[in-house]
Amino acid sequence: MNEQKAAKGPRCDHVLLSYNHEAYVELALEGVFSQVGADKQMVIVCDDSSTDASREVIVRWLSARGLEPVRLFSARNLGTAATLRKAALAAQGELIIISASDDVSLPTRTRVIRENIESLGEKIYGGFSDVTAINDKGDIIDPADRPNFTDPNLDAESIARNFTGFLGASSFYHRDVFGRFGPLTEGLLHEDMVLNFRAALLGRTIFLRQKLVRYRQHLANVHSLRRKEGPQARLEHALKIGRSLVKVAEQRCIDLVSARQWLPRHRADVLWKSCVYWRSTHRMKMAALSGRLPLSKAFQIALFGQSSCKEIAKAIALRMFVKIWMKAERPATKP
Repeated sequence: MNEQKAAKGPRCDHVLLSYNHEAYVELALEGVFSQVGADKQMVIVCDDSSTDASREVIVRWLSARGLEPVRLFSARNLGTAATLRKAALAAQGELIIISASDDVSLPTRTRVIRENIESLGEKIYGGFSDVTAINDKGDIIDPADRPNFTDPNLDAESIARNFTGFLGASSFYHRDVFGRFGPLTEGLLHEDMVLNFRAALLGRTIFLRQKLVRYRQHLANVHSLRRKEGPQARLEHALKIGRSLVKVAEQRCIDLVSARQWLPRHRADVLWKSCVYWRSTHRMKMAALSGRLPLSKAFQIALFGQSSCKEIAKAIALRMFVKIWMKAERPATKP
């Protein structure tokens, strides 16, 4: 780890989360261990019981360089949310910088984060930076001068109202985000949408316009779906994502109950309405996608219910498309 040009600002520990990225994890390790201004930084390398050779690649890479970071290797797959919480609670720094094993942190990432927080002169509970998109081969696929984020939602009200979140690949959080709330719900694929809300409930969050991470786009991403996949695969993908979003909405409601201890009553009530609204929306969306909710009833809810008309309509459209497609694909029966 490069300790030259040490930056001012809070100590930042770095957590590298690995799962089934044997082809990319070496570059991720190089990014984490090449940080400038990372004096006294603890590095925690986690492998969540990868089924490929990721763990072996990590051990070999670290051993060849004589590096001894904190290693948290799970014997069974815990999921990103549980693995991240375990790593965060093992960290000692005030801030925790998160990296995924398929992305690459630029050497200046830690220094820029620390300097920006130092310049603000106040406690920061979380944030994220802009990124440069790369493909599976590492080639840059977006213009260097084009921002990927222009007006992100940073306060708790806008995060809850718009059901948004930080980009997990370039995020960082104060350790209180993990220590003052309970464990995250199992099965979350969008843990960043919970963590950013927690951070905003605690205090100020920030966005850094510098592109500090190379964010890899490939078919093994959680949200990826092959373009040639048929309608049934699209439906199953939507159900997988939808189940996670339901958990996000429910977890936000649970976290808001805890936050009522320090939030003004009026503000907590406003946030509660937004959280319940999205919990209802995603429950209804899942019911429409799974077929538990008749399409006629789904239309009625979309038009007059306390849910997002746009989200319910998208679920209805996908369900109808799959039904029509499957009917067209069914072989005709002989008279």
